Amino acid sequence: MYNFFCKVTYKKNTDNSCPTNNILIYLCDNENTIFIVMKTDTLTDSLCGRNRLVAIGVSAVYVAVAVVLQCCLGNIAPAWWAFPMNVAVLLVLLIGLLIAWREVGQRWFVQLLASGKCSVVALMLVTGGCLIKGFVPPAAASSAVCVRLGLHDFTSSWIFAFCIVLLVGNLWLVVVRRSTKAPHAWRFALNHIGVLITIVSLFFGAADTHKWRIVAQHGVPTYMGYDAAGTPHGLGYAITLDTFAVSFFDNGTPAAFYADISTEQGTQRISVNQPWHRSWCEDVYLNSYDTQAGAASQFCVLERVVQPWKYVTWCGIVMMIGGALLLFFDGRKHQSVSKSKTKSTDRP
Repeated sequence: MYNFFCKVTYKKNTDNSCPTNNILIYLCDNENTIFIVMKTDTLTDSLCGRNRLVAIGVSAVYVAVAVVLQCCLGNIAPAWWAFPMNVAVLLVLLIGLLIAWREVGQRWFVQLLASGKCSVVALMLVTGGCLIKGFVPPAAASSAVCVRLGLHDFTSSWIFAFCIVLLVGNLWLVVVRRSTKAPHAWRFALNHIGVLITIVSLFFGAADTHKWRIVAQHGVPTYMGYDAAGTPHGLGYAITLDTFAVSFFDNGTPAAFYADISTEQGTQRISVNQPWHRSWCEDVYLNSYDTQAGAASQFCVLERVVQPWKYVTWCGIVMMIGGALLLFFDGRKHQSVSKSKTKSTDRP
């Protein structure tokens, strides 16, 4: 015969924070405890009334600071957020939160920042920020109010940056909190660290990503590229178009096209989905050509992309997928084990 026993302890903290509740549920026979069915530690997701008001006030101040910075400074210029400033801000954020967790990790505001509710709110804010540009009409986005609030390019606004910082801080504290728990914390940490690395590389590394259009002419070396604003930039090397070829479908639309270009590394053949990998962070893509001339085109348009954070992004995606798969298969394994234990306990 097996029996369930539940033990609930209530403790009022001396630091005036929310009370601590610990729930232990045991499966016991007449002599020994077989195993602990459930254990929950400090239930801080439900805040006390006073702390809830303080949390709302802190959130309002956080949003107000973002709005004031956006109205006063406008959107974040890429030069402000480029290396090494982005790395410095990231290190200060992560180290500061780690120290806060170790020193005052049991305080309600730190627990709130590391809670699942904060994760949901942060994810909703970031997702909404990524989609807001598609829901704002072009005519409205060009208005003075929308430009002041950064709605014309919301992902580079101070408001969106504060949302990203909130999400990164929450993910980091979740990883730190769960890394101290056993037995399957490393699978959880692998998944969440992957998500954290992916978000960090996409946002903090965005300012280090550069794109230039290059018009490569037949037999004439090209040394310049142009950004989205039309500003010329030196390439540091020369590109010359040697040959160009294009094939067409029966209806006359282009099926495929490629170009042979002379570079500092010799002759390179590039096509639409096969760029020239000049270095670990730089790729040159074939973008377009003189469609009126067709196969006789005397120039082609290339796109030079410098993206030093791309391998960090790939690493984060691999870790995220790997952690999710490990959690999935581990969950199925433990589910089957728990079913077998339940069947064994049902036997007379």
